[in-house]
Amino acid sequence: MRKVPDKVGPVLCRETDFLKKLNAVIWDSDLDPTEFVSGWEAVMKEFSLENLDWLSYMFKIKHKWIPAYFRDLFMGALLRVTSRSEGENNFFCHFTNPHVTLVEFSLRYDSALDAQRHEQDELVKKSKNLPSLVTPLQLEKHASLFYTHALFYEFQQECEAACFACGIESCNSCYGDGEEFSVVYDNERRKNYDVIFDTSSNDSTCSCRKFESEGILCRLILFIIKGKFLCEIPSKYLLRRWSKDALKQPMSNFVGWSFVEDSSRSDRKKQLLSDCWSKMFSCVSLAEDTEDNFFELVEKLSVFEEELKKKKCGEGEATRKDQTASDADILELLVGSKSGEVDVLPPNVCLTKGSGRSSKRLKSAKEKAVEVNTTAKKGRTCKACGQSGVNHDSRNCPNK
Repeated sequence: MRKVPDKVGPVLCRETDFLKKLNAVIWDSDLDPTEFVSGWEAVMKEFSLENLDWLSYMFKIKHKWIPAYFRDLFMGALLRVTSRSEGENNFFCHFTNPHVTLVEFSLRYDSALDAQRHEQDELVKKSKNLPSLVTPLQLEKHASLFYTHALFYEFQQECEAACFACGIESCNSCYGDGEEFSVVYDNERRKNYDVIFDTSSNDSTCSCRKFESEGILCRLILFIIKGKFLCEIPSKYLLRRWSKDALKQPMSNFVGWSFVEDSSRSDRKKQLLSDCWSKMFSCVSLAEDTEDNFFELVEKLSVFEEELKKKKCGEGEATRKDQTASDADILELLVGSKSGEVDVLPPNVCLTKGSGRSSKRLKSAKEKAVEVNTTAKKGRTCKACGQSGVNHDSRNCPNK
């Protein structure tokens, strides 16, 4: 959109509300593709820009950049290729600059890490406190226990709007078996939305597609399930990535187990590993209140660690000899044994074009002919002294 003033002219952008209307059509996530096309054509017709090639091309590739065409795609995990590196650069630029020495960089790098740890500690501290509620709904209380604070505040806005800004336009239960079709009016957006609620499974879909694209329930669905007197958000709409326990989920791929084992055994190991990490986080969380509990936890873990080391060492001594022999047999089976007599010798070194030193390079027939003529060329003959192959003539002959 930064190129628009250059393409349509600064006068149109400065003296009219063209940019305002164009942005309202492009960046309105509530519009579906049909509504976007109608709005785009209306703006182009109003400002007589139907024949502008650049805008025509951008409209032709609208499915690649217009938000209305991404309503059914989950965008909550959207991360550009350079977003991670740009975020790191922006973070460290507050502590370093291109002119610091190596020692100063090391000290400032430590300061940056300390600041990052402090910020993480603050987030952990806040996650243990419940935020204040603005409605008496049990749905909001349930969300405060599950979501992180940042996501909960966004959910809270939708929940508050569901209570004070939404209303039913029409409702009928003839839209299929066990499904209710409702038209909900949003007073803030001045627009109607279609909401379908399944009474048997408590599943809901809304024409705004907020949950499908952002992973959080919209005010319209909350308005409907609020009317059904649900005390908790259905588990289908609680994504773990937004929960307080998202970081406690262990990564099981770094543990070294065989890939050839059956899937049931692998799944069992993953489940055991997940349970182990869950217990570990729970113990640390319970023991962090007092120093004595921490010392006791560390002591018990140290004792258990020593027992595991002894057990593993005992098993290793018993299997080391067999393992060595087994490795040798496997290697011989794969590549064969080493022969005492060598029948295959390395090939003779040949000089290829472009390889080796410059003096060893291949020469063309013309270069070879020039060298032969230069070698065979006779030396100069002095007419004064009659000597041949000398570097003087009759004008500067020393014997003259």
